[in-house]
Amino acid sequence: MKSIVVKLGSSSVTRTTGPDPVVLTSALDAALHARSLGWSVTLVTSGAVSSGAAYLTRASDVRPSSRLAAAVGQPFLMDIYRSVSEISGKHVCQILISEDDLRSPAAVASVCAVLSECADAGIVPIVNGNDVTDARGSDNDAVAVAIAVASGADKLLLLTDVHGVLDKPQHGGSHLPDLPASRIRGVRTTAAGTGRGGMRSKLRAVELA
Repeated sequence: MKSIVVKLGSSSVTRTTGPDPVVLTSALDAALHARSLGWSVTLVTSGAVSSGAAYLTRASDVRPSSRLAAAVGQPFLMDIYRSVSEISGKHVCQILISEDDLRSPAAVASVCAVLSECADAGIVPIVNGNDVTDARGSDNDAVAVAIAVASGADKLLLLTDVHGVLDKPQHGGSHLPDLPASRIRGVRTTAAGTGRGGMRSKLRAVELA
């Protein structure tokens, strides 16, 4: 069985009111379909902070810390994934990874062992950086590439609602369908959206991969 790691960013999976159930449902449906085609899929899903912040602001009119927002938002994400998986008769599991985990070979090996068990059992793992323990917030592009490399995944997809890398974007440049590794460091990027990383983080992840 081949394996693929798919990362979905906050801007893609959340709306102003919280997680987008249509996007999350489509993502899991696609993962389950890929499973039927012989692929083991790991979904790295951002959106806990933005989902929790949207809920708390709406419910209490108070702007929470990113840590509290993440703690509140993570169950919302998992509730959607679990409701979809139950309809299909499949299972999902949750794995939270901190920056300290990424620096620990033992911790990364433990995560890879669980991912291997998931593949054998037909379970789709839902991975997210641990924004509660990471002081600066998690970088799920880095999480995705670390998992992909450590587990020996066949493919890594970093999905985004940004159209891509443009040649001379300040002049309405054209999309670059192919970007050699030698040119990655020279790419200028704009500020990130609702997520932490933005295109710069994705290019860095590609470089690391």
